[in-house]
Amino acid sequence: MLLTERPTRLRVVRDSVPEGVDLAVARALAKTPADRFSSAGNFVAAMQHAMAAAPPSTMTWRRRNVLFGAAAAAAVAVLAFGAYRLLRGRPPSFALGRSQQLTADPGLEIQPALSPDGRVVAYAAGNNVRMRIFIRPVGGGRTLPLTDDSTAIEAQPRWSPDGNSVLFLARGGVSIASALGGASRPVVPASATGSVSTATWSPDGREIAFVRGESLLVAPVEGGPARLVATTFDLHSWAWSPAGRWIACVALNAESVLPGITFGNLAPSTILLFPAAGGAPIRLVEPQAFNQSPVWTPDGGQLLFISNRDGPRDVYAQSLSSSGRSRGPLTRFTTGLGAISISLSADGRRLTYAVYSARANIWSLPIPSGAPITADRAIPVTNGNQVIEAMHVSRDGRWLLYDSDLRGNADIYRIPVNGGPVEQLTDDPADEFAGDLSPDGRAITYHSWRTGTRDIEVKPLDGGPVERVTATPGQESYPRWSPDGQAIAFFNQTMPFTLFTARREGSGSWSAPKLVRSSAVGNTWSADGRSIAVVEAESDRRTGPVIVVPADGGIARRVYDPSPTAPPAELVEWSSDGRTLYYKAHDSRGRVSFWAVNAAGGRPRLLVRFNDLNRPSSRRDFAVDATRLFFAIEDRQSDVFVAELISR
Repeated sequence: MLLTERPTRLRVVRDSVPEGVDLAVARALAKTPADRFSSAGNFVAAMQHAMAAAPPSTMTWRRRNVLFGAAAAAAVAVLAFGAYRLLRGRPPSFALGRSQQLTADPGLEIQPALSPDGRVVAYAAGNNVRMRIFIRPVGGGRTLPLTDDSTAIEAQPRWSPDGNSVLFLARGGVSIASALGGASRPVVPASATGSVSTATWSPDGREIAFVRGESLLVAPVEGGPARLVATTFDLHSWAWSPAGRWIACVALNAESVLPGITFGNLAPSTILLFPAAGGAPIRLVEPQAFNQSPVWTPDGGQLLFISNRDGPRDVYAQSLSSSGRSRGPLTRFTTGLGAISISLSADGRRLTYAVYSARANIWSLPIPSGAPITADRAIPVTNGNQVIEAMHVSRDGRWLLYDSDLRGNADIYRIPVNGGPVEQLTDDPADEFAGDLSPDGRAITYHSWRTGTRDIEVKPLDGGPVERVTATPGQESYPRWSPDGQAIAFFNQTMPFTLFTARREGSGSWSAPKLVRSSAVGNTWSADGRSIAVVEAESDRRTGPVIVVPADGGIARRVYDPSPTAPPAELVEWSSDGRTLYYKAHDSRGRVSFWAVNAAGGRPRLLVRFNDLNRPSSRRDFAVDATRLFFAIEDRQSDVFVAELISR
């Protein structure tokens, strides 16, 4: 239709649309290319101008530059996309109506949940080490903390079906508090087998579904034995269907929703439907993109969720049959929203969402030989609207390799350590992370999501075929070349974390992975290739001691144990001369620090402290060369919005 006919004006479809928005959309849909905007940026600028000029009674969007330059433009873009679908004759199932921004504080306000009547929002707010649940009326009023506990990390609020209580995660278990606030009571206690990663109410409010370790469990709210529903790796983000038959959940990338250093992690994930009575799950989407935050429509006929499968994080809807299978195509009904989680009111007329933005670039500091220094002396190494997670200096000291989502999905890049042009080393649609250059400079290794799980690959830089080092259902990640280039060390993120090596055989293929050490995070080779330094990990993902393990397996040597004056290590790097181990840590206030300890053991020495909590280096990743530390400084922001949801 758009090729042969003039598009219908937007105000014909909806007369409340401001005239400026109508004109901008009409120009964007013009049949002749010369009549359209010359760039997407010009289109956004026109929409912003139209929004600013619109009467308050017509356009009530509020703007916040720290998120995207103009958060309200996303809501206008949603309306434009809905109009485009209407003009094409393919109306979406839903559209967002009037929207309002509820929070605007610096930092993270995340995981909003609407009360069943749609009048109150519960959400989590804080930073890496402090997160509390707050209650805020949609129509205006005081924002109040849900509980009296000011020291816990509280997350993932869920309203009871009757709206009288709020369930949430805290102190390794699940607690419930009155919607009026006050004291909370634990209903799923903490356990030595691991922390609870997600929990939700049954439709009748009598049971709670939760995940501990790799087990999906259901337990009565008032106490009693839990029953096992399923066992699957890395489950989180639950939603129980209104009729009680299905439990939708996300598998993979639980780090992205847990408050802490890896919140917002870029890895892909999938959405599964589990029969609440037990049985095999049904996979709704493949783990080739960020798929999160499933919620059911009131009739249980559709599942809404967040995905970045087509670019920015947007809301999608999938119709389901009574057997839990997909029925019809997946529908995208927002564009450019940037949401990271969503929640619906019980009648499906109101939607709340958290708009999340992140930017992380590499900075560097000289390794001090004397007194500790502060991070305000750091200088930038990279810049741009991107998120960099992992970085590593090549063994010859010439290159800094890093992953970045600069062009949409994560790829491997390198830049000369002393400055120079950036070179992109991978460019396929799959995500690649944590690149390392071989000692001879002819190949890179990284972990890829090409198969839907993390696997180790090797890519020759001369254009040869990519080699698969691992091909398992596990989560092999963060590969490092041995000094002689004949082996790769990596760790499996399936709990408990485990350290492996693979060696190149005479035929040129790679050997099967060999277990070197259980409960180990990270891996860095000694200069002679005989040992690998790691951080010992506990079952609930906490880290701490630094140990050195023989590369062929054997008895580990303890180098450092945390103390009251030196916090637990998160990741360790070996110096190029093999004499020193460097590690990164966070203290109880969330401040980052770098430390050095003699590789033979001894008392650690503080090198760098980050005193400004507004310029954090949240993730554990960092790199070193002979004279400098490299790390990412991040800006992570999230605010809560509420919008009317219009069914079509």
